[in-house]
Amino acid sequence: MKYHLSIPKMGESVSEATIVHWLKKVGDIVEKDQPFIEVSTDKVESEIPAPFKCKILSISYQKDQTVPVNIPIAEVEILDGFVPSKLEEIKENLITLDDKTLQPSKTKTSFNKTETQRVENNIHKLSPLVKKIAIENEITEEDLNYINGSGIEGRITKDDLFYFIKNKEVFRSQFPKNILKEHVSEIPSDSVPKGIESDDEIVVFDRMRGLIAKHMLDSKRNAPHCTSFSEIDVSKIVEYRDSNKDIFLKDNNIKITYTHFFMKMVVEALNDFPKLNAHNYSKGYVLKKNVHLGFATALPDGNLIVPVLRTAQSLDLVSLAKKVNEIAEKAKQFNLQPEDIQGGTFTISNTGIFGSLMGTPIINQPQVAILSLGEIIKKPSVVETDQGDRIEIRKKMFASLSYDHRIIDGSYAASFLKKLKNLIENFQYVV
Repeated sequence: MKYHLSIPKMGESVSEATIVHWLKKVGDIVEKDQPFIEVSTDKVESEIPAPFKCKILSISYQKDQTVPVNIPIAEVEILDGFVPSKLEEIKENLITLDDKTLQPSKTKTSFNKTETQRVENNIHKLSPLVKKIAIENEITEEDLNYINGSGIEGRITKDDLFYFIKNKEVFRSQFPKNILKEHVSEIPSDSVPKGIESDDEIVVFDRMRGLIAKHMLDSKRNAPHCTSFSEIDVSKIVEYRDSNKDIFLKDNNIKITYTHFFMKMVVEALNDFPKLNAHNYSKGYVLKKNVHLGFATALPDGNLIVPVLRTAQSLDLVSLAKKVNEIAEKAKQFNLQPEDIQGGTFTISNTGIFGSLMGTPIINQPQVAILSLGEIIKKPSVVETDQGDRIEIRKKMFASLSYDHRIIDGSYAASFLKKLKNLIENFQYVV
């Protein structure tokens, strides 16, 4: 029996994956649960196992190509008469190309004339037969953008169109428009910068840096960014952590850092400012019940990833520190899974550990805000007491909040920073 392998959906927000490496080639036998391909989704690489024993007959997509999930990427022959347990479930969503029962509609339709004109003039350069089938089945220009043509120079064939027609509701509901037409940059990939001299070196983005670049550009286009700042006296937290870090290590087997305390304070402050713990969408925003706290993590190769601490509001300081350390270690070992970096509702970026005084971070979409923590430095400060003002050496840090100005106004952002400042400056550890 012939069938097709595809990249399964690997998370709520994952709609596509980039092929990193084919682990099998045409003609190879793949055992059930044996990985046959390595893919990348949102900076995380995963091996995909075969759902049944099969022989690879053909491969439709190659290394570095980006493919929507659930789209056939290889034609296979199921071996030993084995019928996968989920085959019928799969068929409910995607129909195999072996089914040739679909024929062009012969009934007269009320297809919009403007849409017909769009199809006739489409850049896909449809053949007369394919164009006729598209018009008779009310296929729009937007629909054609879902189809990755298998013909010469990527032309859409009759079989490509039949397959889409049978599965168009699945495509339309699961995949964003023009997903196959997205690029990391608007600059053509083969373009060469001007003014290159003989000793210059051109560095092309690697896969992860390309994803980061695209994500940042999309965020700046999507959201009007504003940033508010606050200087916070962190002396109490620094003193407590430095005095108790050995006790935490002995009693709980965790290395406690300043960042763990700040994360705990941020989660507490968000409780009073729910609009910051939200996701935006075209007509407004969604207030998220749980705080899924993202924290920017530098990787050994110099790239950046943002793993997510889920339901952070339910964790005490010790539990929070343990989970953050475990996730950060997985990131450094490149062992994160797609679900480890999805669904964040608010993000913290601690650039201070690299010596940065302050920052203006870019919002991690679809979130509406991100907090940057600067370097902790000693400063002479005016301290108010009942006996009058005096100068003391204090440990201080800048916190900067970048936010989506469509949703968050300056007063709301400033109030959040004031709340966070009060929590940190009046810190008292409670088990």
